Amino acid sequence: MRHGSFDTLTASERGDRMARIRSKDTKPEMRVRRLAHGMGYRYRLHARDLPGQPDLVFRPRRKAIFVHGCFWHRHEGCPRNRSPKSPERREYWRTKLNGNVQRDRRNIDALESMGWATLVVWECETTDADRLSERLRSFLDGDVEWNHSCDLPDPRPPNSVSCESVTMNENELRPLARTMSGKVTDVTRRRYATSDEKKP
Repeated sequence: MRHGSFDTLTASERGDRMARIRSKDTKPEMRVRRLAHGMGYRYRLHARDLPGQPDLVFRPRRKAIFVHGCFWHRHEGCPRNRSPKSPERREYWRTKLNGNVQRDRRNIDALESMGWATLVVWECETTDADRLSERLRSFLDGDVEWNHSCDLPDPRPPNSVSCESVTMNENELRPLARTMSGKVTDVTRRRYATSDEKKP
């Protein structure tokens, strides 16, 4: 049964089409892989020993990249993030897609707890190669890269503070992390040896 203005496909046709969509080696992922490789970076793919099996893994840097489809992972504010409008399937898709978002957050939190930094690249961001290359270089070569879980939709109530991904170098980090004893805390899981630590 078709639903006129709601959807151009029946529920079974929509299900068949969704089932054919790849979860790995997607076009957006291939764009990121080709770009990173062309920039001289070497990486592993879909590491099974890491939470979420990140799409690109840079082990020496302890950094990982997820390439997310805007629909499947609910890219907030993106026109590609549109749920199928068939009334009888609306609740199914809401549950499924929200589950994807929650799983994404769990995976990134787990990676962060292991000392890994992560970057989320959205499907719609892969069409601008120049801007994407700048973002990749900033993430992979940055001295300190804060976790990019803030790039993900937040399933919690909208009363929490919004956040942005921030890159800070050592000199910017020290004043923020300095304690009363004059030592630098390991707030980013990297320990910086400074002359101040030797002072009484």
